[in-house]
Amino acid sequence: MERNSGIRSTLITESTNVSNYPRVDSVSLSSVYQQFDGTLVTVPFGAENVERTARNEYRMLLDEHDSEDVLVITGAPTSADTFREALGEELPGAATPYVTSSVVHATDVLNQTDDRVILSDALRRELLYRFLADYEWETEYLQRASAQPSFIEDVDAVMGTISWQTVRPDETPELRDITAALDAFHAWLAEHGHMERGQLISEALDVLTGDARGDVVDFDAVLAVEFEEFFPLDRAYLDALAGDCELVCVAEENASVRRTWVETGPVTDYVSFSESRCGASGTPSTRPAVTAAYFAEETVPEDPEAGSVSVLATDSSDEQLAEIANEIEELVVQPDWGYDDIAVATNQSGSAVTDIIEAFEGTGIPTESTTVTGFGDDPAIRELLAAVRYLADDEDDGPDHGPELDTDRLNRVSETESLEDTIHWWATDAGLKERIAERAAPLDAR
Repeated sequence: MERNSGIRSTLITESTNVSNYPRVDSVSLSSVYQQFDGTLVTVPFGAENVERTARNEYRMLLDEHDSEDVLVITGAPTSADTFREALGEELPGAATPYVTSSVVHATDVLNQTDDRVILSDALRRELLYRFLADYEWETEYLQRASAQPSFIEDVDAVMGTISWQTVRPDETPELRDITAALDAFHAWLAEHGHMERGQLISEALDVLTGDARGDVVDFDAVLAVEFEEFFPLDRAYLDALAGDCELVCVAEENASVRRTWVETGPVTDYVSFSESRCGASGTPSTRPAVTAAYFAEETVPEDPEAGSVSVLATDSSDEQLAEIANEIEELVVQPDWGYDDIAVATNQSGSAVTDIIEAFEGTGIPTESTTVTGFGDDPAIRELLAAVRYLADDEDDGPDHGPELDTDRLNRVSETESLEDTIHWWATDAGLKERIAERAAPLDAR
C-alpha cells in the first residue's frame, strides 16, 4: 500500500476468521534455476529505496541509450503508473518512460502477432463452466467430486494456477486429469479463435523465441523493477525479452508476496547474474512505511510522525468489510479527501476482489479494481488498435494479424493528416462505445 502516492492513510484489518476463498497450495510448482546475462541490484526493504535505486539505474541507462530504447518492466501491472511517474522525473519536457509489465507486454505482443481474441476473466470463467459441465473425467475421485456444487470453482482455481505458471503437475492421477482437461479447454478455445489470459505470457514467450521476435522487440536496454515478484515464467519471459539487450534488475529484499505463493525464500535462491551489487537505502519517512518495514523485517526505526496507521479488529470477513466501508465514509467527509484518494489492498485476487467490490458498491462506495487491464481484450478495442498500427506504420495493405479492418474506413482515414482526428473518427464511426457497452456490465461500461 505504501507505493501508491495517492494513499494518505493505510488501513490494516484483522479478522479471527480464516478466508473462505480457495487458494491453491497442493500443486507442486518446481522452479528452474535461471542464469541471466545482466546486473542484479538488491535493495533493502522499502518503496522509497526501490524508487530511488530505480531512478539511479534508469539515469545510468539513459547515459548510453535514448529513452525510447529503454524498456522498464514491472513485477505487476498495478505498479506501472507509479514507476512511470517516478522515472519520468529523469526525462526532460513531456517525454514519458516506456513502462509496462510482463502480462501487459505479452498482450501487446499477441495483439500484433495472433488473430485469437483474448477472453476477459469473466467470459473465460463462463466458458470454462460450460466446458466442464459435460466433461468426462478419467479418475474415479474427480468423477465423484464433480457432483459437488463447488467442484467447478475449485477445479477452476487449480487450472488457473497451471495455466498462468505453465506447470505440468503429475504427482497424482487426479492432477494429471485436471491438466489434461485444461489442455482440452485450450484446444476448444483455439478452435473458436480464443485464448485465455492465463496463456498470455507462455504464448508470447513462443513469439519472442521464434522468427517474429524482430517484429515486436524495438529497444536496446531493459530495466526490470520489483524483480523479487517475478514468477518463474515471468523470469523466463524477461530472459527471452532482453535477449542481447543490456539488462538491469532491481530486487527489493524481504518484499516478495505474490511470488511466495509458488516459491519459498528470496528470488535470489533461484537466479544468478553475471554482475550484482547493492542499492542505496534510507530511513522510512512515513508511519505506513515504518509499519511495512516492521512486518517485513521486524525492524523498529524511529517514529517519522508522518502518515497514520489504524487497526480494525473484527470477528468475520463481513464485519471486516463493513468496518472498512465505515472508515472510508468517515475519511471522505473530511476536507480535501475523495474516494480516489483511498485504496483497499487484499491478499488475494480473482473472486476475492470481485466480492469486495460488490460489497462496497452495495453500500454506495464507488470502486475500481486495479487487478484487471480494462477493456484491452474487447474486440472493438483490438480493432481500433489494429487501425492505429496500420496508420502509424503507413502500410499499403491491411495488417497481417489481428481483426479484419473495414477497407472503406481505411481508405477514408488514410486521407486524414491528424492521427488524433483519425482515431476519434474511427471510434465514432465504428460505434466503439456502443459495442463495448454491449459486452460490459452497466457500471463498467460507464
